[in-house]
Amino acid sequence: DLGNLRDNAPFSDLRTRRIERLNGAQAAFHVSPKGDDSAPGTPRHPFRTLERARDAVRELRKADALPTGGVAVVLAAGVYERITPFELSADDSGTPDSPVVYRATKGERVVLRGGRALSGFAPLTHPTGLNRIPKPAREHVLQLDLGSVGITDLGTFHPRGYGRNDPVPAHLELFCDALPMPLARWPNESTTMADSFTTVKDLIGENVGEFVNKTIDRTNGFVYDDPRHASWRDEPEVLLFGYWARMYAGCYLSVASIEPEKRRLRIADPMPPYKGFIKGGPYYAVNILRELDSPGEWYLDKASSMLFFWPPSSLKQGEVVVSLLESPLLTINNASHIAFQGLTLEATRSDGVVITGGADVILAGCVLRDIGVSGVIIKNGRDHVVIGCDIEHVGDSGVIMEGGDVPTLTPSGHVV
Repeated sequence: DLGNLRDNAPFSDLRTRRIERLNGAQAAFHVSPKGDDSAPGTPRHPFRTLERARDAVRELRKADALPTGGVAVVLAAGVYERITPFELSADDSGTPDSPVVYRATKGERVVLRGGRALSGFAPLTHPTGLNRIPKPAREHVLQLDLGSVGITDLGTFHPRGYGRNDPVPAHLELFCDALPMPLARWPNESTTMADSFTTVKDLIGENVGEFVNKTIDRTNGFVYDDPRHASWRDEPEVLLFGYWARMYAGCYLSVASIEPEKRRLRIADPMPPYKGFIKGGPYYAVNILRELDSPGEWYLDKASSMLFFWPPSSLKQGEVVVSLLESPLLTINNASHIAFQGLTLEATRSDGVVITGGADVILAGCVLRDIGVSGVIIKNGRDHVVIGCDIEHVGDSGVIMEGGDVPTLTPSGHVV
């Protein structure tokens, strides 16, 4: 609600310098999912793509024709599917008196989506599902062949979490009614941690040492307790999330093998630096078709491209989306005096927005959700602003912001 922000005293400088400028454009180009890039970009004959509108702004800029008050790119209601990032550079900059504003039509829902909405789910008939999904759940589970709807990039599970320095794209994720759905897991999520996790029963003892007054085993595995682990031996990509050595240091690991005779589980990934396993460390397992037994859970069988999903409610009432784009939805490199207002950015496996260098780039009143890595990343530059935005369901971080100059003690001027 930018109206509330304008009346908020701590943001008085933003009110005068930035926020009020967002509605002062003296020229506008219009974009619609039903538009045509050969059209003139008027309200009745809008462009179809953001790239065409960006190029129209460039043409004004090259002709030194940016009007006082700025230029608005007004997006009509609808979903704009992105198979590549929307990229802006220094060539797309406005000026302090003539900013370039990309904004939603007032009162309309405008979505930049890095994924695809799915339809065509059918009752469970596929033999893989019938053989491995628990019998009580089969009547609730639906299936969809992603290959039949043109989705061939089924994603990759990368090691991620504490101790992984380089963020990597998330795997293909599933969202229903804009909420992330859980991969089929065991134990199922519950109201208490004790019921939501199992624990490392014992250490294998091949590489034992001491770590913060605890016995730690840097062997590539541990001894499990529950015998149901043995039933996962034919599951191709079992993942474990655990707090393996410290209760703040959670990370995912992939399973290499399960040895039922000794109740040992071996992992495929190298452990993060200085990590290992401690006795009693809590963990849970995901991406197991045999554990698809609760509403909301899902599993993707990559061998057949078949998606299995137990919807939390009737699909007639909601929207099912999978993430596909492995790049940020928006990248702004060395651009200045640009704003994005009232947009929803969702369903990318990577970041929502990455701003590098430049000055005075504003995200105002936007929604960033269902993001695989971070919502917003700001790298250097000056006076960038994230204000009045809702950021939810992100894989790593909400906002990562860096800037300023230490030797001269010059602040960045960035604001969240």
